[in-house]
Amino acid sequence: MNLPPDVANEVLHSSTEAIVVVNDDGLIEFVNQQAQLLFGYDADEMIGKKVEMLMPDAMRDGHKKHRKRFAKAPRARPLVAGLNLQGQRKNGETFDAEIALTPMETEQGMLVSSAIRDISEKQTSEPFFRNLLETATDLLSPSVLPSSAKLISGNLNIGPAHCNVAVSAACELLLSLAACTFSG
Repeated sequence: MNLPPDVANEVLHSSTEAIVVVNDDGLIEFVNQQAQLLFGYDADEMIGKKVEMLMPDAMRDGHKKHRKRFAKAPRARPLVAGLNLQGQRKNGETFDAEIALTPMETEQGMLVSSAIRDISEKQTSEPFFRNLLETATDLLSPSVLPSSAKLISGNLNIGPAHCNVAVSAACELLLSLAACTFSG
C-alpha cells in the first residue's frame, strides 16, 4: 500500500526523530520539524545547502569522503552507539549524535534519509542513573533492612510492612539525590 503524499509528508513531519534527506550531491532536500528544532535552523535555511553545515568544521572534510564512499555502496545503517558522531547547531553548539542512514533510489537519483538523535543527555544521565540503581541495590541489602528481616536459604524474607519501609526509604533517598543533581 502506498501512502498518499500528504499522509507520507505528515508522517515525516510528526516523527520524534530529526529527519534530514540528502541527495547524491550532499544537498539537503528535506528536513522535518524535529530537525529544525535540533539544529536551530528554519527549513529554508537548510534546504539546498550541503549537509556538512550540520556538523562541526573538523568533521566536514572527512564526511565528504564518507558520503562519496557510501554513494558507491549504499546500504541501510541503523542507529549505532559508539561511532563518535557529532552535529552542530546554528548557534555553533555541538552535540553527540546517533545517526541512522537509509538510502532510497528515486527517479531523481539516490536520496539518503538520516534519522538523527542527540545523545548528549543520554550520555550524561546514563551513568547517573546506573549509579542510582547501584545505590538502590545497596540500600535494599540485608545490612540496611530492619533487623526483623531474615535471610532464609539465601533468600531475603521480609514482611510487606518492612519491605514497604525499606523501598520507601530507598526511593526517597534516590529521588532526593536526583533532585539535587538536576537542580544544581
